[in-house]
Amino acid sequence: MISSLKDPSTNSLHLLSRIIVLLDGFCNNDFYDHDSIEKIVEKSNLEFVRTKWMSISEDVESAYEPLTSRFRILARINRILNPSLIIACLFLTLSIIVEFIVGVLFKIKLGISLSNSLHLCILIILLAFGVIITRNSLKKEMSEIQRKYPDRFKKIIQTVQELISYFTRQVNLLDENPSDYRLSLHQTDYHGIMIYQMEKLLSGDHKMVKPSFMDLLISDAKRSVDIIDSLDPFNVLISLSKLSSKVQVRLMVSDRIEWTRLFRKKCEELSKMKLSLTVKKGHFDETQNRYIIVDGEIWASGPSLSPGNKFSTFVEIKNISIQRSIVKMFSEKWKKGVVPP
Repeated sequence: MISSLKDPSTNSLHLLSRIIVLLDGFCNNDFYDHDSIEKIVEKSNLEFVRTKWMSISEDVESAYEPLTSRFRILARINRILNPSLIIACLFLTLSIIVEFIVGVLFKIKLGISLSNSLHLCILIILLAFGVIITRNSLKKEMSEIQRKYPDRFKKIIQTVQELISYFTRQVNLLDENPSDYRLSLHQTDYHGIMIYQMEKLLSGDHKMVKPSFMDLLISDAKRSVDIIDSLDPFNVLISLSKLSSKVQVRLMVSDRIEWTRLFRKKCEELSKMKLSLTVKKGHFDETQNRYIIVDGEIWASGPSLSPGNKFSTFVEIKNISIQRSIVKMFSEKWKKGVVPP
């Protein structure tokens, strides 16, 4: 259920996203001191976030204190090297493109010599080696700290999950565009997020993710999940990979969706996890709503459900008669559905 806490403004949500990124980074290689995080928590003006922060504040401070001055210096250097490497690569690429375009179209030589390009390439190589060395050093020292204080870091990670769940619910409740709240995280197995962008060469250990209320509903299931999804069933399969093998799952997809090799491979991976999953294909019209029946609660999203719904926001169906009609509709479609070959 969505909490009855004070609805945050969009600015507060952006601040909350920053807090999540900092705490996730804190448990990996991107260490920020306790006071820097606390300032953002206070600025967010969210009571829920303040409460959660107070529960881990001492853990964060006590985990930060043992860090050596060498580690803190390396962390600062790493934050400088990463953008410097990106800028150098972009500058080299841009200079080559400009030289080529101006030379071909206007027959003008800008004088970007081979020697200058070579110097830039050497700089890029040195920066790349610097990034690799600092990251490995940070990982090594970070692993030692985590081995020394496992309970503290476990508690912080649990709090990050609670903040992500709250964050994702509020983005859904306010009908905000999830893509406007992208997060750069080290860990991507949290409930309530989906990978927005594949890992890039210079992104290090980070992946770009966005809040996903559908993922939160599915991955938090305890007993059973029935899903009708004619829009994006592959993302549903990704969410199902976070489930316990004890959960019973029935998934209905549109018969217009191509049964690709990637889709089959994902289903096979879920089978190896011993997940109780059955997938069927059925016929849906173009305005078909998306339904998720999780542990008795019914959630729906779609144009016919809410014409003003801009970003596939889910709403809980509480009307008993509508609940019964949805359950009946699912049962009928499931009986008529075909198991893909």
